[in-house]
Formats: sequence, C-alpha cells, structure tokens
Amino acid sequence: MKTLKNIFKTILLITSKGNNNEVHFLLFSKPTILKHIPKIISILFLGMIFSGTMAQSWEVINSSNSTLPFNSVKSLNIDSRGWLWATNDSIGKFSHISWLEGNNWNQYQTTDKVMDVTSDSKGDVYFSTSAKEIIHYHNGTWYTQGSILLASSTTIDPVFCDKKNNLWMGKSGTYSALIKYDGAGMTEYSSLNSSFPASTVKCIQNIGENLWIGTKTQGLVKLSNNEFTIYNTANSPIPVSMISALAEQNDTLWIFSGNKLLSYKDKFTSTYQYPGDIKVIDMLIDKRGNFWFLSDLGLVEFNRKDWIVFNEKNSPLPVGNLTSFVVDKYNNIWIGTNGKGIIRRVEIRSMGVENETVKLHLSAYPNPMGNQLNLNFTMPQTGNAFVDLMNLEGKTMMTQNLNTVQQGNASFNINLPVLPKGIYLLRITTPFGSDVLKLTK
Repeated sequence: MKTLKNIFKTILLITSKGNNNEVHFLLFSKPTILKHIPKIISILFLGMIFSGTMAQSWEVINSSNSTLPFNSVKSLNIDSRGWLWATNDSIGKFSHISWLEGNNWNQYQTTDKVMDVTSDSKGDVYFSTSAKEIIHYHNGTWYTQGSILLASSTTIDPVFCDKKNNLWMGKSGTYSALIKYDGAGMTEYSSLNSSFPASTVKCIQNIGENLWIGTKTQGLVKLSNNEFTIYNTANSPIPVSMISALAEQNDTLWIFSGNKLLSYKDKFTSTYQYPGDIKVIDMLIDKRGNFWFLSDLGLVEFNRKDWIVFNEKNSPLPVGNLTSFVVDKYNNIWIGTNGKGIIRRVEIRSMGVENETVKLHLSAYPNPMGNQLNLNFTMPQTGNAFVDLMNLEGKTMMTQNLNTVQQGNASFNINLPVLPKGIYLLRITTPFGSDVLKLTK
C-alpha cells in the first residue's frame, strides 16, 4: 500500500506544459520508486485514455530496422489498396520507389529524379520526375510516359488524381503550366493559351466538377467548365499571394496561406490564424476532422481551438527535415523525413473525445480475451469500419477490415492472434467517429 501511495504521488508530480504537450517526469534515486516506473507509465497511459486526454505513440521506420531501402523520403502516398508508397529522389545514380505491402517493402529503381507521387481510385500510381516523364504503375507493370513535355528544362511537380481519375500536373521550367492527362491525351493550360496565371503550381485539389490550384505567386485558381477564376489578396480574404496547401472535407475547400487557414464553399467563410510565424509545406484533415500541418516548426495539429506543435522536444520528429505526410484508414499519420526514414504517429482517444456527437457503444466479450472476440457496436450510418488491437506501448497487435457495415446495431466475431498476458486497447474506427475499449488477456 505504501508503494502504491508513492506511485500515485509520483503521478501527481507529472505535469503538462503549454501547447507543445511536453511531459516532464521527475526522477527519483530510490530503487523502490524506479522499479515501479513501468506501472506508473501504464497507469498514466490508461488515465489519459479514459479521462479523454490524447495519448500517442511514435514508430521510426528506417533502413536499419526494416527493409525500407532509404532514410531520405521525398514524397508519400497511400493508394486505394492501402499500400504506402515512398519515394527517394536519389541514391547514387538512381531514385528509389518503395511500397509497403503488408509488412514488406518492395522496390523499383529509376534513373529519373522522382519528385511527387499520387494514385487514383483504381489503384494506379503515378510519379512525377525532373526528366520530362511520368512513371506509371498499373497492375504490377511499370510504364514511362515521356511525351508529356516539350521543354528540356522542365520539372513535373506536383501530381494529383481527381475523382474521375484524371491526372493533373504542375509544370515548371521554361514556363509554368497546368497539365491534364485523361488516359488518352494531354491538355496544357498556360498563360500562352489561356487565362491560367504565369505562376508555379504549389498544390491541387478537386471538389465536385471544380479543380482548385494553389500557386506560388498568383493566389488561388479555380478551373470550372474550362474557365479560370483567380482569387487573390485584391478580391478575397487570402492574406498573401502564395497558397501553401489545400485540403478538402465534405465538399468544403480549406486553404492555408501566410499564417491563416480559410474555408471556401460557394464563398469564403471560416478563418483561423496561427499565433505566430509558420511556413507550411503541406496540410491534411484526419478522420476526426482535425487539421494537420507539415511545417518549419514541426508537425502541427489544429482542432479548431488549440494549435499543438510536435517537435524534437516531444517526439522523434527532426524539425526542418519533414518532407511529406499522409493519413491511413486507421487515422495513423505517416511522416516522411530527410535522413530519418518514415515516422508513424498513432493517436488514441477515448469515446466522446474523438467525436462527441457520435456514440458507437462498443462492447466486447469475453474479457479477459480468449482466441476469439465478439464485438458489438452501433453504426450511425452505413459505412466502412476497421478494428485494431494495441498494447499499452501503442504497438498494433492486430488489424481487421470489417468492410461496409450497415446502419444500426452490428456484431462481429474476430479471431485473435497469440497474445501475451497484459492490458490491451481495442479501437474501432469509422467515418463517423471512433471508440476505444480496454481489454485484458
């Protein structure tokens, strides 16, 4: 009992500081306290989960602990199969393209310098290069399409697939242009043949029938019915001429420019401002609707109230060397780095924190677990559902795709792997919210 009192006294001395979520552990020299540190961490972890506070774990994937052939990552993408694609712009004479299929990294080499990667709904993957070419992966076969560009000093970056599987590319070099490839032919838009502005393309997004293009010096451009409309500092709330990143959520366009986050749906509406200077590289919106920014400050999360920065002080992220990021179907965020491989961030929240308006009512039996587990939950609407089981270190022990689940009460019986005795967290993820349940073995 005395030892437990000491443990809880120690927990009370653990503090959280500022928006950086830095956790400070007070160190003790007494062996009676030190040997109970694992218990302290477990109690703290579970307290964070079930009191509604965020908990996370980080996994570093590199050439020394996996079959990933490089540690400097240029770009990332997750295709419709769930495969993670990673590119490296050069190792010696070659650029490498790797993809994670299951637990194995596959590899393809090219002499072209690979710039960006995108994928369509059919599972085709496209890579832009600095050599006037697009590299195309289709059903296990690689193609090089080199007739896209005419100028010798041309780079294709970025690349983007719209919802109709058209490939869109930004072209820079002799002159800037927007290029569309529909599988049969190319259409090029530039200031030479259209009202597209003479500016480098920074980012591309698609909503409905409209294509949105963020530029380096001419603001935001909308392509609709083959007509271009330009939004800039003179005719919109956009604060500066450069659009750093674009993202889409529920047919709403989100724009990051300067240090402001703006939304557009028929008109400009919400505006949020980062409290300081920031240079954003890319932006995404996770399954819970939170915003994430890859920036010169590190990885930044915004929940529409607080800005939280993850850097060297509270994560393994090498600030200044973050290159690309994506979010998977389990809401894990994969971050490419220059020199440190790929870093995966797993976030766990309790029921009601991830989506306070949606109740999934997750339950499972038997508990303690055996070889099988019966799940019961409520789907507010028809949609996909995924289940994963994690230990207290945040390591995923099992994942299962439940595919499309109909609205209403749902029940599933799943087989469990061989697990050591301990405490586990069962998480269900849907488009409408998530739920976490504590289980024992």
